[in-house]
Amino acid sequence: MVKKNRKIIIFVLLFLIIGIGIYFNFGFKSQAVIPYDYQCSPDSCPSGYSSIDEYCDSSRNKCYIECEKVTSGGCGSYGSFSVPVGFIKLGWTGKDNNGQTYSTPSYFVNDDYCYKFYPKTSFRVDKWGTADSYSLYTTNTWDTQTQCSTNTNDDVTANVHTLGRGTDGSSYTVAGSINEYGGSTCSGGQPIFHTEGKLSVDLYVSKAPWIEENIITTTKSCSYDCDENDDCDDDEYIESAYCKDDNVYQKYREHECASYECSYSDSNRLRETCVAGCANGVCIAPCKENDIIQRDTGYYICKDETYKLIIDVIELPWEEQQRLLDLINTLNFSIGEKTKIIKDLTSTLDGQIIMIEDLTVNIVEQAQLIAELEVSLATKIAIVTSLTSEIDKQAILISQLKINLEEKIYLISQLTSVNEEQAELISLMKLSFSDQADIINGLNKEIEDDAEIINSLELSTDEQAILINEMDLTLEEDIIIINALELSLEESAIIIQALQLSVADEQVLIEELTRTIVEQEELINAIESEKEELKDVIETEKQKINYIIIAIIGVIVLFVIIIIRLLIKRRGRK
Repeated sequence: MVKKNRKIIIFVLLFLIIGIGIYFNFGFKSQAVIPYDYQCSPDSCPSGYSSIDEYCDSSRNKCYIECEKVTSGGCGSYGSFSVPVGFIKLGWTGKDNNGQTYSTPSYFVNDDYCYKFYPKTSFRVDKWGTADSYSLYTTNTWDTQTQCSTNTNDDVTANVHTLGRGTDGSSYTVAGSINEYGGSTCSGGQPIFHTEGKLSVDLYVSKAPWIEENIITTTKSCSYDCDENDDCDDDEYIESAYCKDDNVYQKYREHECASYECSYSDSNRLRETCVAGCANGVCIAPCKENDIIQRDTGYYICKDETYKLIIDVIELPWEEQQRLLDLINTLNFSIGEKTKIIKDLTSTLDGQIIMIEDLTVNIVEQAQLIAELEVSLATKIAIVTSLTSEIDKQAILISQLKINLEEKIYLISQLTSVNEEQAELISLMKLSFSDQADIINGLNKEIEDDAEIINSLELSTDEQAILINEMDLTLEEDIIIINALELSLEESAIIIQALQLSVADEQVLIEELTRTIVEQEELINAIESEKEELKDVIETEKQKINYIIIAIIGVIVLFVIIIIRLLIKRRGRK
């Protein structure tokens, strides 16, 4: 029995060890790569690049095109000629050395450079003797030249030979000699038996670095909404419940993914069937004599088991309505109930504004009242501007209204056209960076105005980087924004790094900034430093995750061992 239990423990431990090995071998992938199926349309590869891969990441709803450009290898720029090897024959005499060929030492080449060669043979006469001329000869593997000279020191060179890229271990040498004038292609001249001088043979070399083939890559991307319905928002009831045909109804929104885009459809649904009617989106209790209730169309009183509109029976002049308003202020009505009272007492814009001002409610409750009135957007703008001209209070009112982002953009554009005031409204509304970016884009201003708004938001450099990235600008617009923000080199580096540009686009952006060459180089170094720091942070986080997983696995192993030991003890007792 004990051996059998030990086998079970060993099997469990082996299973866990194998699991740990699989994790560290393959890891957990943060991406969910799927084939590209025209989910969206990335920009095409830049001129000179070719597409090498297309794929999508369903975890981020983004598609990518990887582009590649191959630059061929070749020789760089050649330098000036120099003499790395040579030979000098001092004390050359016609008696002993006429016609003898002298060679330089071997010159070795390698494949890191390209080469050009030419040989040169020189003779400097110390004593002519009876001669007055000689023939000078030089040669290498590719060319041979002869020079006939009379009564002068002279040189002879062969043509320049371009070798191209060198071969490791290969070597080259050149040779030269002095011959009697008459013993060569020249004619005439006296024997040089008594001539004396100095013979030089040199190999002239020019080098150029060999440039290897280089592959440059860049990536283009685009975003799409969804791969399946679960990627879209959840289906839900929206807006407030309301009464229809004395029952409770509410608008229902259904979301779906079609052609990689999220869409929705709204429909009015019956939520609850009421027995005694409906008021304020809630079923009411059966009618009791003299009961007063509030419905969508006004206040009702129960008479003879039938609810009748009070306002139809008692019509109050404005002064008495004001007294009624004072009475309402003393009662603990909800915002919905106060809104209903306003609707019942007046339908004019001026009347609604006066009543909202006179009710003892704070600015947040004022916004809730405006939202509950269910008036047009133009009417909401009129009410907001009439209630206050202070930017901070207008921002609170806008943020509390039940309006979508497009309506908020319209409201901001109508309230003020001044960049600084629009920036203050956006800042006070406590929006996400994504919403802030959509509002700035939606205002349809010049890119310089966008930069002024961003600058007036009083964001940190990291926050500015997030916001600019969310705006999804073109490269030219990024350049204008960064120039207009008047950033330091370090701040510019942070923002450029956050834009996640390709190497080519990043280079273009830096060159177009209003910076000196030295500042551009410092900016490139700062960006590289940011990238290295980011890599270190990512690596540190990965290590933390690995340590946590190891700890969890260790706890699981310990837990399994404890359970197995308890089972063994229980069986031993039996």
